[in-house]
Amino acid sequence: WTADMWSFWTLYIGPVLLRRQFRHEKYYTHFTELVRLLHICLQFELTRDDITAVRDGFAAWVETYEK
Repeated sequence: WTADMWSFWTLYIGPVLLRRQFRHEKYYTHFTELVRLLHICLQFELTRDDITAVRDGFAAWVETYEK
């Protein structure tokens, strides 16, 4: 797979195909939070609020992952 294929799968196909596929809903929620942050990162223009949301969001995402 190319990086472009992985990106498309993660951002658009994965959230649909993985819905209700995990034993615990928290894994799907964690994945979709990553997708939300990636969508913000891929915007053509970012506001200060977007940058804050990405910085704080990734910090929270990693903390959740480490639990």
